[in-house]
Amino acid sequence: MNQENSWPDGLYAELVRVGWTPDRRVDTEVWRADFETEGVQMFPAVEEFLSRFGGLVFEQRENGVDSDCFQFELDPDLCRGDGQLFIEWGESLGKGFYPLGEFDRGRFYLAMDSDGVIYRVTDELATFGRGVEGLAALVLGVASKPLPLK
Repeated sequence: MNQENSWPDGLYAELVRVGWTPDRRVDTEVWRADFETEGVQMFPAVEEFLSRFGGLVFEQRENGVDSDCFQFELDPDLCRGDGQLFIEWGESLGKGFYPLGEFDRGRFYLAMDSDGVIYRVTDELATFGRGVEGLAALVLGVASKPLPLK
């Protein structure tokens, strides 16, 4: 059984719609090298996620599960130069953060922690969930859960 068969309903179709395929692999080395110069470490969970889904772009759509499906882009290059912010956001939760891209046309950044949990980050933090479940929340318009800052 393919692991895609266990994914939340609708996720596979939306991924295919934006050009994803099950055998898709993206080289993450440029992102790793760029952010290492900013002091940001790429964790195994982040590398696995970006190697499968990095570079995908989702346009805004209405009628998600809890809200509209906001536009987002899985491209760490969109966060270049802000590595220190990701370090600080991660430290506020006692975790390491790595940039994933932008959410809601650049209003927010997306980050992933060392455990594979996806966050919306700016002056507040909110979580979408871990790995593919978090990606499904983003894609299908499930509202993020706000987190208190330390």
